[in-house]
Amino acid sequence: MLRGELQQPRKGSLIKAVGWPYVERMSIVDGKVSVERDGERTRHFSLKRAPELVAINAGFEAMLDGDVSGLRERFELATQGDSSHWRIDLSPRSPRLAKKIEAMTLIGGNGELRCVDLVQQGGERSRMWLGDVAEAAANASDEATRDALCETASLTND
Repeated sequence: MLRGELQQPRKGSLIKAVGWPYVERMSIVDGKVSVERDGERTRHFSLKRAPELVAINAGFEAMLDGDVSGLRERFELATQGDSSHWRIDLSPRSPRLAKKIEAMTLIGGNGELRCVDLVQQGGERSRMWLGDVAEAAANASDEATRDALCETASLTND
């Protein structure tokens, strides 16, 4: 489990700052990615080389802006739940992106995005807890308790 912050200082940019168990800062600005890690040289590369970051950035941007058409432009959407607890499953439309990313799931409720699940091709999975849920996840004693914060089991298909 990583602890850190996600920020979107402006449209088209995303900053992920990890503070534990290591220190790292990844920023996406103007189509360029920079990765700074303690004790290592800063790496720079084009966002075009990392379609999974394009998906994450686009998903967050559209979600934060309430831009459903922006999400639909890049992903097939399947929604579940209601305003108190919802889930949006995103499947990439782009064949190039689909070679890297199988799916991304946004989980939230009551006006908040709580968790983001990312499934890469090959089955590698990652989960990000956001906002107040992130603090609770950081203090949780085990994985089951952290996962329960997203409450994915309580949803039914609409």
